[in-house]
Amino acid sequence: MAGIGVSTAIGATRDSAGCSTTANKPVKSGNVIYSSASASCPTTASRTLFIELHRSQGWWHPIVGTNSNSDVKKTYSTSTSSCDDNAAHVYFSEVSMSGGVEINSGNTTSLSPTC
Repeated sequence: MAGIGVSTAIGATRDSAGCSTTANKPVKSGNVIYSSASASCPTTASRTLFIELHRSQGWWHPIVGTNSNSDVKKTYSTSTSSCDDNAAHVYFSEVSMSGGVEINSGNTTSLSPTC
């Protein structure tokens, strides 16, 4: 996709099935806040990679974007984007594979969508 910004991989883990999951720190891409995730597994199986884009606000961190990728394969990727409320905020993403351990990307600096 043209105009996609570069995400910095921050969170990574390996789950009990041996899948390595990475959560990329959100970036401003064009007018939106964008985040992506990937996973690589040693065997082919039915799995789902989930991503949630959160605004880091208070204790409740509202979800402003979400997506998933379900399939029977070894490698997965997914992404999400949001205009949120068109104001400057700090963001982070959380990623999990088939409802397992959530990986946090870490907070961004302040980003401002302009949708």
